[in-house]
Amino acid sequence: MKNYLCWEPGAVRQVINPFAEHISDGLFRAVHSDWDLKVSPQVGKRFQDIGEANWVDMTPAAFLGDFLLENRPHALAAILGTTGSGKSHLVHWMRLNIKPDASRLVLVVRKSGTSLRAIVKMIIAELPDDQQASFLETLQSAGDGTQSRDDQKQQLLNDLAQVIREDKLAPDADEVEQALIGSLPNLFQDPHMRKAHFLGDDTVIAEIVDHIFAPSNAQDRPDRRRSFSESDLPLGGMDFAHASRLAQDAIQIIELDPPTYLPLAIKIINRNLDRAVARTLSFSGDRVEELMTRLRTYLKSQGKELVLLVEEFARLQGIDRALLQAITSQGDERQCKMRTAIAVTTGFFQSVAETAYMRTTHIVDMDRSAGRADGDTVTQASLSQFTSRYLNAVRLGRDGITRWNASANAGDSPPSRCDTCPHQAECHPIFGAVDGYGLYPFTPQALWNAALRADHSMPRSLNPRILQNDLLVEVLDNFGPSIATGTFPEFRLLEKLDGIKALPAVAQADLQSRNPQNFKRWAAFLELYDGSGTIANLDERLRAAFDVPEIPGAGDKTTDPVDESFVDNKPQRATASREDLLIEKWIAGSGLDQTVATNLRLLVFSAVSHAIDWDMLGLAKTSFVGKTGRPFQTASISFENQTTLARQDLQVKLLIPADAQHFDGCGSLVPFLPTRPPPQHSRECCARARNSFVGISRMAKRCSAPFSTASTSGRAVSRPS
Repeated sequence: MKNYLCWEPGAVRQVINPFAEHISDGLFRAVHSDWDLKVSPQVGKRFQDIGEANWVDMTPAAFLGDFLLENRPHALAAILGTTGSGKSHLVHWMRLNIKPDASRLVLVVRKSGTSLRAIVKMIIAELPDDQQASFLETLQSAGDGTQSRDDQKQQLLNDLAQVIREDKLAPDADEVEQALIGSLPNLFQDPHMRKAHFLGDDTVIAEIVDHIFAPSNAQDRPDRRRSFSESDLPLGGMDFAHASRLAQDAIQIIELDPPTYLPLAIKIINRNLDRAVARTLSFSGDRVEELMTRLRTYLKSQGKELVLLVEEFARLQGIDRALLQAITSQGDERQCKMRTAIAVTTGFFQSVAETAYMRTTHIVDMDRSAGRADGDTVTQASLSQFTSRYLNAVRLGRDGITRWNASANAGDSPPSRCDTCPHQAECHPIFGAVDGYGLYPFTPQALWNAALRADHSMPRSLNPRILQNDLLVEVLDNFGPSIATGTFPEFRLLEKLDGIKALPAVAQADLQSRNPQNFKRWAAFLELYDGSGTIANLDERLRAAFDVPEIPGAGDKTTDPVDESFVDNKPQRATASREDLLIEKWIAGSGLDQTVATNLRLLVFSAVSHAIDWDMLGLAKTSFVGKTGRPFQTASISFENQTTLARQDLQVKLLIPADAQHFDGCGSLVPFLPTRPPPQHSRECCARARNSFVGISRMAKRCSAPFSTASTSGRAVSRPS
């Protein structure tokens, strides 16, 4: 199977495209993996009251069953997480598994391909014809059919100016805030400021107008609420000279103390932005609540309940808080039962009113859910299981997935393309497989190494969008041709994935000396497919598949054959001690904890003092080494960024830097200390950091020079007098 491609690189993005307008239901089913969800009920009076013990593991099916529980009077599920964590994916899965029927109306607010106005029209359309008229008349007054985009931007600026004028000051507001509320509207209505800063196509005003009136596209899917930033309110250059007198007043107030008053001005604008959006839409919050009341009353008369699924709550900015109020309203016996699931950022959910939070029945944390094993951390097995379905989907291709989905039943898994591959018997033992889906061109180890580099939240959590875009598409599409030409893995791929990290400097020099022309290829291969930091010839079958040359003089690294059994149903949980975490923080640049420093100081002192051959040096160890009153003491050892002062009065001093690149007092230190690792690889890096101090004992045997040479920048031990 040398240099074999079992997919079409140019078609990869038809299947794996996290920025596609919509993912088809067939493709969704082909790549979907079930993972336990971290779910909590409403606890206390605010989101911050939820404790670690309140989160429980639920399968998606169990979560959905509880969400649809017949005797539940209402349901509101807040699905939280960062961008790309799978919030919308879970809502999509709920849509596929909640079928509309005679007793249920399911409304779905998609993440893209719609506008705020279109969403309101969709809700209105569910009313009987005779009840639609008044709402449509209100909505039509926005004039989007007759106004140009420039007119819409002018209208939004007018509405923003007006709602700021109507802003109600808090009792503790000072005179400056009062003055800004009076003068900021003049900035938005000033002809020069509008032309220079607000009416362009790449302004926040343009973004908000498109959010209201224009269907969003793949590049404009909202995953955050649109708001003003300080860069959206530039007040430099000739603005003051060209602005009207009233606008100049606002500029003068801000310029009195820009670091204080510019953020205050932005705060005033943003707290009024939603009301401006609703006014430009011509559909106020009160009108939204009236619409939802009418719809629920009508559905009750039809014997139906309402299920509302929102793939991204930011899609509703402008009416979102009013809609949330309507969703959480108790209503009365005339209104139907309502179940709602909203995908929303954690930050926004933390800001919702207490009354809305208190009505929440399920809180799902996707940052703690996707790709994890046993609800704990991502493991090599869980990552491989997650990825294998995407790799299989790419091999099947869009047309193959469409054909399968046309006749598939609910819960069916797609066929494995590997079953018809002539290389399956050879490939799976080398590269591994999960549920019959091969991992080629990855191995479980290579996938793990590369994912750690691509997604810096690993292994605490997995961001599916990062994995798809920054790793799978990168390898299968951009570097797919290099597999066919026998140049994979290219060093360019390694550079995109954080470069050389495992191979120490000495090993790199050794590898380069063996064949400078093959150095980069070997380095990329060893870093991605091994990652141990040692020079070795990996499995001959693996090297042959990619046509990687043998490393002359290197030993063979034997590995057990890989097959589907590598996926452990109950993977062992990686743990990190408090000391591990404190050392990791030190390596990342923080101060070294005093207790940890004391423990490490004893290890280093013991390693150095016992490793030196005192007889060979002709020195009496007891005269030079001791706890007190000797040239070399435990206090002689200090650490960069330690939280206590290092003693400067001692004759012998040894400074241990956090960054091994600077630990070059003697060359033999280089192989034993790791380079500065990124924070995401906590467990592996902490272990390497701790082991590096143990390695000093070996280093000291080769480095007795410090006791016979002068100190070098405080990093070597100085000669005792």
